[in-house]
Amino acid sequence: MKNKTLTLFVTLLFFLFASNKAYAEEISSFEYVVDPYVEYSYEMMLEDANTLKTKYPDLIRLKSIGTSVEGRDLLLIEFGNGNRKIFLNGATHAREYITTTYLMYMIDRYAYAYTSGQPFEGHDLQAILSGVTFSIVPMVNPDGVNLVQNGIDSVRDKDTFSKFKINKGDSHGYLSWKANINGVDLNRNYPDNWNVKTAVTEPSSSNFKGVSPLSEPESRALATYLNQNMCWAYLTVHSQGAGFYGWNDPNSAYYPQLTEMVSRFAEKSGFKKLSGGSGTSYGNFANYVRETYLKPTFTIELCNYVGSYPYPDQDFDKVFAPVKTLSLIVAEEVIKMSNQNYLVFQNETFLHAFSDETYAARFAQKWANAKILHVVGGNTTLKSLAPTAVTVALADKNEILKGYAIDGSPFVKLRDFALVAAGTEKRFNIDYDKAQKAILLTSGGFYSAVESSPISAVNIKTEAVIPAVETLFLDGEPVAIKSFKIGGSNYFQLEELIAALDLSEICGIVSIK
Repeated sequence: MKNKTLTLFVTLLFFLFASNKAYAEEISSFEYVVDPYVEYSYEMMLEDANTLKTKYPDLIRLKSIGTSVEGRDLLLIEFGNGNRKIFLNGATHAREYITTTYLMYMIDRYAYAYTSGQPFEGHDLQAILSGVTFSIVPMVNPDGVNLVQNGIDSVRDKDTFSKFKINKGDSHGYLSWKANINGVDLNRNYPDNWNVKTAVTEPSSSNFKGVSPLSEPESRALATYLNQNMCWAYLTVHSQGAGFYGWNDPNSAYYPQLTEMVSRFAEKSGFKKLSGGSGTSYGNFANYVRETYLKPTFTIELCNYVGSYPYPDQDFDKVFAPVKTLSLIVAEEVIKMSNQNYLVFQNETFLHAFSDETYAARFAQKWANAKILHVVGGNTTLKSLAPTAVTVALADKNEILKGYAIDGSPFVKLRDFALVAAGTEKRFNIDYDKAQKAILLTSGGFYSAVESSPISAVNIKTEAVIPAVETLFLDGEPVAIKSFKIGGSNYFQLEELIAALDLSEICGIVSIK
């Protein structure tokens, strides 16, 4: 009886110890979300993303930038609160889904370090995530990843898909698959150098560039997003090679931080500096982004080469260790970059900004109806503005107008100023040619107010600022005056307006408040 009691007591102690250990491990692991040692699926990514958003609502926002061929949402994770965006993507190639694991695991670890107030490997997450926002598409090719992980029976249109070839080099069948579910290699589907002759001319497991540039919904969604969202650096993550491309960018003179990014990352990771061959130089995402947006662009090959199949998930620690601070290095250097003061607009749509006018002009050539504006403070200045009161002295009388201060200069509505000048010999009339988008000023004419903006209308509401596309003419001659469209109305720089109308002797700016 005594031995039975002792045995029971020992068993109970063991049970309690095991339970307490499991509970302690559960509590310890609760601070993290992503399990990187498993076959990381599209569904796991969505679940973890939503958990991270719930856990870190002040840091993480989720969006869809489009859908895949089979209708899966292309998840975008906005991570951070800074004005300067850095774009990252993973799993462009289906068998390289460990890149998705890497990006999700990275977000998980960085978010925890930020919230706990602790540095991550010596990097200040509080400062970094206040200065930049990481815009991350963790899985560009969800249909392909699903195929690699679940086989051909998981494909929705098996009859069509089964006709696609598997290239000789992809010796592990569907486990080797790189393309999307249409048999198009998404890293060969971008406009840069797309027209070259290629060995693969039909849908297959890899290297088919598609029937036209951006023919695929996945590549088209990324291109559309990047056209609409200015980023300061770009990282596309692939899986095999333990090295990185983009270190020898010929445009680096215009963003000197690239040199420091390359130096710091090479030292930290021990990775090789890779150079692309002719077989990878067509339709490539990184080349397209680099030549289109003229910003630092890296392709990262995370792992040592193992063959044409997914990198073993259980070896994830070997993947993460060299590159765990890569994005933080890039972010720290992006924060140091000069303001991008040369803004390019297409009609009234902001496209991109640059620190150099030459590069802005190169970019503008790619877009019809493009216009370059030089604005101190760049796109941050023009994001939104609150109105201010502008006091103008004209003919010994002070008038207060609603205006906006941009780069320290007042901008006012043309029609408001016409009312102020109406009682002087320098009065002018205003007409508008809708077809030509032309504003016509006639000296000596009498302006009949259509609408005015009394100072009582000034409030703290901010308005989006975009360039004005209308051309200004005075007595039939074009006049170049800086102007912006704010809240649907054109605002002109007041000093230039006074000079153009020859009002300098009787008109002056009293104050801007």
